[in-house]
Amino acid sequence: MKLDPPEDGYRILAISCIRPPGDTGCQYQCEYLNNAKSLIGSIANEKSLLGKPLNTVLARERPYDPSGCICDSARRPQKWSLVFEVIHYALVRSEKEAG
Repeated sequence: MKLDPPEDGYRILAISCIRPPGDTGCQYQCEYLNNAKSLIGSIANEKSLLGKPLNTVLARERPYDPSGCICDSARRPQKWSLVFEVIHYALVRSEKEAG
């Protein structure tokens, strides 16, 4: 992920989700078992958040989904939100420490 600087609202410039070498976790996802290439491709091509400021992304409504499943596009926004919340926390903490 690549973000604009704070004065530009941490706008999302680049985003990607790829499997690290050696990671086997996604191989147990139901859709991976059905069609691995399609699942990996659809995740890699999701770019709906590009150009949006981080605060806008965090403020949007998203369905609650406690599962770890990323098999369909309806479940992935909640997972992306978790990623953005962690990044937001780190940025706010860094800014406070910098004064």
